[in-house]
Amino acid sequence: MKRTTKAPRARRDEAGREHAPLPPSASERWLACPPSMAYVEALIDARLIQRRVSGPSAQRGTRIHSWGEQFITWMLKGKKTGSVAGDRDELAEARAYADFCMREFAIARFVDLKATCGVEDRAEIDELCWGSRDFWILSARLLQIFDLKTGREPVSAGKNTQLIIYALDKFEALDLADAVDEVELVIWQPNSDDGGRPDRRATYAAREMRAWSKRIRAGVLQAGSYFGRPHASMASDLRAGDHCSWCDALGVCPAAREKAQAFSKEGFEPVTPESKEIVQTSNIVDPRLLSAEQVGGVLKKAPFFVDWLEGVRTRALELMAKGEEVPGFKAVAKNTRFVWERALDAKAIAKALGLKPEQVQETRLLSPSKVRELVRDPKRKPLIQKMTWRPYAVGLAPEGDKRPAIPSTKLNFTPISREESEHGEE
Repeated sequence: MKRTTKAPRARRDEAGREHAPLPPSASERWLACPPSMAYVEALIDARLIQRRVSGPSAQRGTRIHSWGEQFITWMLKGKKTGSVAGDRDELAEARAYADFCMREFAIARFVDLKATCGVEDRAEIDELCWGSRDFWILSARLLQIFDLKTGREPVSAGKNTQLIIYALDKFEALDLADAVDEVELVIWQPNSDDGGRPDRRATYAAREMRAWSKRIRAGVLQAGSYFGRPHASMASDLRAGDHCSWCDALGVCPAAREKAQAFSKEGFEPVTPESKEIVQTSNIVDPRLLSAEQVGGVLKKAPFFVDWLEGVRTRALELMAKGEEVPGFKAVAKNTRFVWERALDAKAIAKALGLKPEQVQETRLLSPSKVRELVRDPKRKPLIQKMTWRPYAVGLAPEGDKRPAIPSTKLNFTPISREESEHGEE
């Protein structure tokens, strides 16, 4: 398949970082649904959806990646990481990651004195698909690719196409030189909700990597062929599934809508009711009517359905921001909690409130409300108000909600993406 359209330019995010048209971090999606990335860009160009910005967790991940890169660079040069200014929790995560990478490199050098490594270098398939490798090691004919994950949703190293893409260009060069037998993919994820080991690994033989290379390159070519086409022409080629979770077009994608509708109809036929009091309304069956097998089926499908509903909520707010009415709903200000000013760390907060730093920070900073309970001096408590602020956030509510509607002229809604970036994730 030849690419018939001119390759789109890399886009820059709100922080000025470049992102590839086919980012490795979204490869699971565009390999399963080839038009997806081009479809999102076409919708944005047509002003049918807004480009989403990185959320707080993604921004946090970016900072940790940046510190991790700096710490590894210093360690490789024999320098001490020293005392640096920044969020104590973020710095601790970055140091733990850097320490892990350096331990792995020490082991590699013990096995092979000629072991080499690299940090934050470019991994490139072609002009559409490229990204940044967090860290890599080559020793004793083994290529190791490391990737830092700061989020809580568990990430597997096995069949991880993002890491495989990070490995491919280096593997192919080494394979041509007959200098590598295996590739090991390593995820470092200390905050995973599954509570497992922070390092997750998967190893592929050279022949397996060659097979992956053919699949990835064919996928890049196919996905790239959609750029420049009108969004309507791609609709029939869209494919919905688990890969849809973080897609910016989820709330408007016809394939996702059809799949969500199918989910609501499949497997919901009730077990014969024993009581007339148990009824079925609006095509939604009372859970007490479902068998164990049906319950399991519903729960398996729930993640996609929940993600799709969140995409629809985002779409509703986008429409309201344009002045369109969504029958039965309105935009309202969310009830948010006070948070600490960004420049403050545990030491500064503790000093101002007459506390010790370890009192206001466990694994991370305690919330202002919890810290308030620790402050004994009533004269210091008003200081908390000066050290905190309440984020403004917009939400969706039924028309009957008591909160006043935000008029479209004052509705400055920017959708927040959960999408993992090349240097961070949410």
